[in-house]
Amino acid sequence: MKNKTKLWLIFGPVICAALLLIGIFSLPWERTFSPGSLYQAAASQTATVFKGKAMRQKAYKQGYVPFYGSSELSRFDNMHPTVLATKYKRSYMPFLLGGAGSQSLAQYLGMQDAPSKKAVVIISPQWFTAEGQNPDAFSLYYSPLHASDFILNAKDTEADRYAARRLLQMPSVKSEHVIHHALLEIAAGVGISTKERYYLRWRRRMYSNEDSFFTSWQLRDRLGKIEQQGKKLPDTY
Repeated sequence: MKNKTKLWLIFGPVICAALLLIGIFSLPWERTFSPGSLYQAAASQTATVFKGKAMRQKAYKQGYVPFYGSSELSRFDNMHPTVLATKYKRSYMPFLLGGAGSQSLAQYLGMQDAPSKKAVVIISPQWFTAEGQNPDAFSLYYSPLHASDFILNAKDTEADRYAARRLLQMPSVKSEHVIHHALLEIAAGVGISTKERYYLRWRRRMYSNEDSFFTSWQLRDRLGKIEQQGKKLPDTY
């Protein structure tokens, strides 16, 4: 048996599987989520949900409101906004976005897909430090999907240039060359090239498909805690 044949028998199936996977994730996919899974995701505060788009966008269309914050969102007492909204069947339901270490820079990226009508931002004093966002904490919440959205929608404004400069200071952003180079161009006030735009659109589709497939895995179940805290409230608001 020739060496080329041996090599193909060893690596051929791996290469074919990789190409098939790339092909699958390059196609447009649409996934539905049950009301129960959206409700669970809205209170789960997992990094997967934070870094994704699929579940939150579906939830926004069904009356959920993004609540941006950090560790204070994890304190499920009877005054928690999710407990109050559930107990008194309010016209909205909070979608909790953030956890310990999620600060303004990570939240800014996540806001790229936010609805324009309603949002609640809980600002923590510890966000305002001379050093700014902790790079290790940022890496926990960094999403190439959100970064791609930011780059593709960026304008030559002071806000976008500043955000690009801040993102370039985060080591996790350097993991993908095209995103890093595009941010350099935005920070300099230069538009990204046509090739970069096509590539990032393709990558965004792949990121979106990965999100649709995996965002509902390992959701943190807070439903029992919400119900327990709701029992401490009076039946009439």
